[in-house]
Amino acid sequence: MRRLDELLQPLFDGQLTASQAEELNTLLRSSREARADYRRSLRLHGALIRHRRTKGVVQEPKKVRRVNFRRVAVMLAVAACLVVGGFFSKDFRQPAARLSGSTAAVWIGNLDTTRLQGPMNLVRGFAEVTYRNGVKVILEGPCHFQ
Repeated sequence: MRRLDELLQPLFDGQLTASQAEELNTLLRSSREARADYRRSLRLHGALIRHRRTKGVVQEPKKVRRVNFRRVAVMLAVAACLVVGGFFSKDFRQPAARLSGSTAAVWIGNLDTTRLQGPMNLVRGFAEVTYRNGVKVILEGPCHFQ
């Protein structure tokens, strides 16, 4: 079968001469084992060609970009400053909710209108409570609100 291998290489390369083609045909007609080896070689060759088309047998190395660590450090420092500045820019002394308006409101107990803490008992009237995030709640008495 060594001669079969020598004839298959030019066949697969597309360089098989007429005399080599005749010799290959004679060899394949005369031997069942040669035909089995020929089919196996064709399957392998076809698989290699399909593989080369889809993924490439030899891939060119990818260009590696160098990381500029100084630039990354500066960007991280700027991001950290923005996060810290955003955290401290909030006025945490501002109450979570405040009484933003009322009409004929009568409350039970003492109510600190600058800093609403604890339950609020509205006997009658209307009251508007505004939270720090902008949410507004309209209360109509009689009601209990926490």
